[in-house]
Amino acid sequence: MNRPYLLEYPSSSKRRSASLPDWCQYPFAKAEETECLDFGSSAIVCQRLNLGPFHIELFELRTERAFTMHYRLESAQHFLFFMLKGSADFRTPEGFFISHARQGHFSMSHNAAGQYPVTLPPGEHTALNICIKESWMSFMAQDQPGILDYLDTVSARGLPCTILPYCRMGLRVRRWMEKVHSGLSNGIGSTEASLRLLIARTIEWYGILLRERKQEPAYIVKEFVDAHFRQPGLSYKTVSGHLGLAERSMRNQFKSEFNISIWAYCISLRVQTAHELMKANGLLAGEVFDLVGYSDESSLRYHMRKFRL
Repeated sequence: MNRPYLLEYPSSSKRRSASLPDWCQYPFAKAEETECLDFGSSAIVCQRLNLGPFHIELFELRTERAFTMHYRLESAQHFLFFMLKGSADFRTPEGFFISHARQGHFSMSHNAAGQYPVTLPPGEHTALNICIKESWMSFMAQDQPGILDYLDTVSARGLPCTILPYCRMGLRVRRWMEKVHSGLSNGIGSTEASLRLLIARTIEWYGILLRERKQEPAYIVKEFVDAHFRQPGLSYKTVSGHLGLAERSMRNQFKSEFNISIWAYCISLRVQTAHELMKANGLLAGEVFDLVGYSDESSLRYHMRKFRL
């Protein structure tokens, strides 16, 4: 089966099963490949299918402790990701923050080639991931300003990861996802044609939700920090003062949305940018610390050690 990415698990001591466990809630009759793994304290089911311009993968995980796995990409990919149940934290290969996926939310993202860790807390988790070919994504974006901006950002910034805000699925998207599951389970009608239509509708609706989402305080703060993290005097007080937000409320909303504090996110941006500058241009920490918001080299080195760089 042609797969755009490979999953790598934390332990080689796992038991495989040829049949779906009783707790699997989303069986795909059309699945081309099914993987059922038991790690003792954790169990995971992955069902996969290539259909037209899409690679579809549905994950169901039950775990008694925090579970970390990796997905490895040999080439850049676009994703439409739905967190149906539970939550997940995504990071770059170096451990920098990418996103926090919450139950009932979905998002679009782009990943460059590399190995990316995903951590899920104890509990039950279900996620639907749709990998979309570049050609179909470009076609769909022609009359979608939000998606066009996303593709332009991917092209211009050249970062390992570009992710748009997570939006609440709501009843409309849930109904579309139920139709997707119904088609994949029962093979009613032309599954590929139906899937193209449903995903097109989902992306169009996502573009509408995106404009509203970007006006929420947590995303206003994130956009401000993304633009100003290189300023040495950046602090909670300066951010809240500039944006006209109550500091405590601002910090709580950001933490609730992204599962990371504003300050930890700022440090992640600074260290990631410094690391990329050093790697791309053969520079030393002493030559880049003031370019990424630090007032001295030792502070940058301290935080780089925190990320094991």
